[in-house]
Order: sequence, then C-alpha cells, then structure tokens
Amino acid sequence: MVYMGDIHSNTTSDLKAILGIIKIGLQLETLRDEIFVQVVKQTTKNPNKNSKTKDWDAFCVLTQSFLPLKNFQSPLIQHFEKHTRSTNRKIRAFARYALRVFRSILNKKIYEMPKIVIIKIILQLPFRPVVFGVSLEQLLESEKTTGSKAMIPRVLKYLYQNIE
Repeated sequence: MVYMGDIHSNTTSDLKAILGIIKIGLQLETLRDEIFVQVVKQTTKNPNKNSKTKDWDAFCVLTQSFLPLKNFQSPLIQHFEKHTRSTNRKIRAFARYALRVFRSILNKKIYEMPKIVIIKIILQLPFRPVVFGVSLEQLLESEKTTGSKAMIPRVLKYLYQNIE
C-alpha cells in the first residue's frame, strides 16, 4: 500500500517499499499468492487513479522476482491478458510486459533479490520499443536454445544485411 501511494510514509522510498515486498515474497513462499492477490485488487477498479501505474509497476517488478504458487498462476495470467486490451496505453504496456515476463520465468526455480538499479531498469522496460515483437535479449536467448553453433547470432546477421 505504501508503494502504491495509498498509504504515505515519510521514511520509506518507493524502491525500498517494493524491495521489502520482494524480500517477504522470497523468504515466505506461502505469502506469494497473497502479495499477488493484493496487487490484483489494487489493479481492479481502484478509485485512486494516481496509483494505477504504480500498481502495474509492482506487477512488473514482482514477476521478475518470484511467481505465485501454481494454483494462482492461471488466474494471474487471465488478469494480465484482460489488461493487455486496456484503453489506457500505460496499463496496456505494463500488462503486456508483465505477462511476457511471467510466461518466460514459469519454469525458473531460483529467485533472487534484485538490486535497486535493476528495479529502475525494469520499470522502464515496458515502454522501450522492441524489434520483431521481442527484445534483443529475448532474441539472443532464443538463439541459445536452438543449439546454433554459429559465431555470429542470426539476428545480428539479419540486422547487418538490412542496414543501408
């Protein structure tokens, strides 16, 4: 609530507040669903228009840090999918990003505490343009999974050939 701006704190910065939430989620697996439920509640018909983007900020950072337990994953995906069609451009971008990240780390077993500088970067990612519908990092990662032994990734060859 502090992070979303619904409760004010003179001593806690936004980044420290979200780090505190992540720390709890990493330490207490049983509270992960509750953390995500609270953010879902904040992003559903929240009368405080100022906190709407903060709510989605939280989703983007949380999905990079840990996931809810199996039973809540499907409802959370549905929540993200619903908001990818939002008329609000920012919410739509946040929802698409959170959904993409969520799906990409579904099989990840080890979660870690992000540094503040990483959180700052994460909060900018939903608004960075991507080529081919995915980020360069995702393209390079997919190159690794194909088992290619090429010295230069295919995407770099393609980009080089198409630059005039």
